[in-house]
Amino acid sequence: MKTLGICTKFQNFSIMNFEKQALYTEAKEQFDEVLLIDTRSVSYQFIRGHQNPIIIYMKRNISDLSILHVRSTKNREASTAILVHSLSLCGCKIFDPLERFSIGYASKLLTELGRFKKGIGIDSFIAFNIENTLELLQNLESLNAYPLIAKPIAGRLGFGIERLSNYKKAKQFAETFFSRIENVDIPIFIQRFKDFRREFRVLVINGESLAVVQKEHPTKGITVNAAQGAVFKSVNRPDIAKFTIENTSKEGILGVDVAEDSGGELYIIEANRAPLWRNFELATGINVAQYLIKQSLTRLSIL
Repeated sequence: MKTLGICTKFQNFSIMNFEKQALYTEAKEQFDEVLLIDTRSVSYQFIRGHQNPIIIYMKRNISDLSILHVRSTKNREASTAILVHSLSLCGCKIFDPLERFSIGYASKLLTELGRFKKGIGIDSFIAFNIENTLELLQNLESLNAYPLIAKPIAGRLGFGIERLSNYKKAKQFAETFFSRIENVDIPIFIQRFKDFRREFRVLVINGESLAVVQKEHPTKGITVNAAQGAVFKSVNRPDIAKFTIENTSKEGILGVDVAEDSGGELYIIEANRAPLWRNFELATGINVAQYLIKQSLTRLSIL
């Protein structure tokens, strides 16, 4: 079955512009099904161990879409980017090059998609409006997926993270979230809560691990973050360093948060392109700035 999708906020043919009407009319002649897709009405489930994400639109999984056409992305840059890259991962042909659809804070969403593809992240869920979010949260309740955590899509030093212990609390959080960002292309970002045994920070520069530190906090919370009083302790964990290097970029600097569950399975929680390193430096004795400058000179073939 050949299916074609056209991204449009309008579901009524009569109010679409000439180009979309023409594209839709011609596609109806050649394809078994043509979907008009409002990118803000799509929700996503990235489940660790699954081959493809679950992409829900109008109460159906559209991960088997054959090809997608995107016209304007105005005011829908993030929701379009995550749709395009998610469908591409499922084998859908995107008519325009993927490079067109990487913009702004959507980069964190695309990074999450990359972790799903590698099978190294936490189960994650994304939605762009309250209706889809409530449907998603009800589905997660039927799967006994609670507790969940809601995270901001831009780093806030561990603040702004909420633990959602049940559907009622999740519903209240979602309603408040969307009431504050009405008609804005910003998604709610939710993950399955995991009670990790240990958490680590690895500083990676140009594909090399400088050191691994374990993050410890006197009072156990949702996150273990230096900005909230966590202590960094240097540890000898070559397995953590290897796992991190194998699954992150080989260029530039990254502060990578890695977690280990009770079974010893590893997860990449976050990879920060602008990491703070003062506490890392105090724990390891490594002069990070000096190392960065040496790497810069090496790149210029001065050293």
